[in-house]
Amino acid sequence: MKLENFPKTVFLTGATGVLGGRILKDLLQSTSSRVYCLARGDDSLHCQERVRSFLRVYDADDSLQAEFTSRVNVLQGDVSQERLGLSEKAFTELQGATDITIHAAANTSLLLKYKRLAPINVQGTGHVIDFCLGTAERILSYVSTYTVMGDKTFDGGVNFRETDYDLGQGFEYMNYQRSKFLAEGMVRGARERGLKWRIFRPGQIYGDSVTGAYPLSETRVTGLFYDVFRTAMDTLVMPESCSHYDVVPVDYVSRGIVALSDGIENFFDVYHLTNPDAKTFSEVMGLLRGMGYPIELLPEEVYKQRLRAGEITKNGELYTSTMLKAFSLWFFVSKISFRSSAMTNCEYTRLKLEKFGVSCPPVDHRLIKTYVHAGIREGYFPQPFSADFSSACPIP
Repeated sequence: MKLENFPKTVFLTGATGVLGGRILKDLLQSTSSRVYCLARGDDSLHCQERVRSFLRVYDADDSLQAEFTSRVNVLQGDVSQERLGLSEKAFTELQGATDITIHAAANTSLLLKYKRLAPINVQGTGHVIDFCLGTAERILSYVSTYTVMGDKTFDGGVNFRETDYDLGQGFEYMNYQRSKFLAEGMVRGARERGLKWRIFRPGQIYGDSVTGAYPLSETRVTGLFYDVFRTAMDTLVMPESCSHYDVVPVDYVSRGIVALSDGIENFFDVYHLTNPDAKTFSEVMGLLRGMGYPIELLPEEVYKQRLRAGEITKNGELYTSTMLKAFSLWFFVSKISFRSSAMTNCEYTRLKLEKFGVSCPPVDHRLIKTYVHAGIREGYFPQPFSADFSSACPIP
């Protein structure tokens, strides 16, 4: 995918994140744009090394390092601060240079209180909007999330389309989702001030679909989704669930954002970058079983009883993980049930991306094997129990 007419200068936030690092790779591969990256760090050199390290996750052979050196400028700053933490001179110069802004910076923790999330997710988005309104083109590609549907996520009667936003959803004990809903509302409202926006709602982002690459050791928050897999592998027990469990490769999400940020005909569009191959949680756990992990699926009430009694263990010892903390919050405090879920409709987005030759691989044995292999190589996932898996699927 080569985008010859992509805006000449890009301002990218979140380059030191799971998705932002991959977006930087695709910008360097698919466009000829100069890219300005905002990053937090002790000093400018530290910021540059942080951005470079996330690029290397997806560019393991350093094939893009020459492009990085010649086309990327890293600025020390912080979206949560006024003027993005830049001096007035640097802020104004950056506005003058920017043709398009891609705002991917976010605090993605599902467990923090709202007041910890809002400075980056809400106020930070407001600062980015203000920045964009001072640029010549006023174009913003904003990375939201499919979970802006809040508690409707667990309503089996909901078919959440790209055109939907306010469904009357609630956000009790869903602080991350609330922060992103409010931020998306700010982006939408800024249309009246002249902002030309596109909104992207990714699903549950996993690694590269070909290499399995994912910044397991680079991020401060590894993410709930990989922790779900590791908890299942370690404890060998999970709740049954017919809820949709999205597994979407980071390369599909990133390529989708870059492709759909090209051109001037699709302003004010919303895109769902979820996997069109909708599998249930139990089906995904079944794929892990096929990798050699004998995971037992229990009825939800039985699993909840074991969790409450402290009977989720590894080698006889009480097990703790981000996933179990989240399950405890959802099961025992917010009373959420995983028996059903909304469907995130992504048909409009899928058809748009077909024109660019961008498609999402299905959630199958091959994709899950790619992620398991990569996780084992990184020392994040345990080795499978089945000798058949190890011999049939050797770790490269």
